[in-house]
Amino acid sequence: MTSKPIAVGIDFSHGCRAALLEAMRMAAFRQVPVHAVHVIDTLLSVDLAQAAAAFSPDLHRELIDGAHAQWRRFRDGIPGALDISFDVRLDHRGTGVVSFARDHGAGVLVIGAFGDKRPNVGFGTVATTCVRHAAMDVLVVRDTQASSFRCVAACIDFSPSSRAVMERAVSMASQDNAALHVVHVWDAMWAGLSTTSGMDGETAATFQLIREQLREAAQQRLVDFSQSEKAALEYLKPKFHLHEQSGHRSGIVSFAQTVGADLLVLGRRGRSSVRDLLLGSTAEKALRETECSTLVVANPESVK
Repeated sequence: MTSKPIAVGIDFSHGCRAALLEAMRMAAFRQVPVHAVHVIDTLLSVDLAQAAAAFSPDLHRELIDGAHAQWRRFRDGIPGALDISFDVRLDHRGTGVVSFARDHGAGVLVIGAFGDKRPNVGFGTVATTCVRHAAMDVLVVRDTQASSFRCVAACIDFSPSSRAVMERAVSMASQDNAALHVVHVWDAMWAGLSTTSGMDGETAATFQLIREQLREAAQQRLVDFSQSEKAALEYLKPKFHLHEQSGHRSGIVSFAQTVGADLLVLGRRGRSSVRDLLLGSTAEKALRETECSTLVVANPESVK
């Protein structure tokens, strides 16, 4: 997956505890360090320059010292967390976490889905900012994730980022010896056509034959595409799926529910459209509706 360090955002909530535990497991598997950061949001409704002028150096130090004391209490309840490096920054929370990960050359940024205030749907503003703006992979961990992943779903759309998605999914499944499902959400040309009852017998038979041939070709394309990870796949024995549904986001959500995935792996931006650019990427929309953790893989060009 990556030999780079792993960064993790800390807000001392139950959700970030799950994120820290996952960051530690990933780091142990890859033998890389973990760097943790707590961002104190001093900006609120004013800009950074005003905030810096409003706080005295003594107050800055008190805030930072308080955060370090809170970290020591927090880490003491987590076996193995004693040696993790920890930093405190004063910034917008989301952008502060992202800049920390960038400054430390992190290959993965791990963040809780939300902090103490659970949203009615989806995930929190910090996780949203990280998914939108981080140049590296972002793993958003649900607070219900208390142990290793059991079922990993890799979402493949054959875009340039899909090979990286496959690589990350194989790594995560290998780490936890999890079941691996490789899926292509397919908006088939017959989507919405539930019956051939209106066709004559010959037409219906021809339509069914074409349908099966297209499905077989698409299925084989998915298997062939995954052969870059052939050695690992022989061990993991993944299942390959064509999931027919109109709309990639809704298809990803329903597939995750069908197989019981507790980790989705998908690209930040796949075969994007103007609609996606205006309303948010498929990854972002899927995050809002799934109930499992999600690894959003950076675009290949953004990490060169």
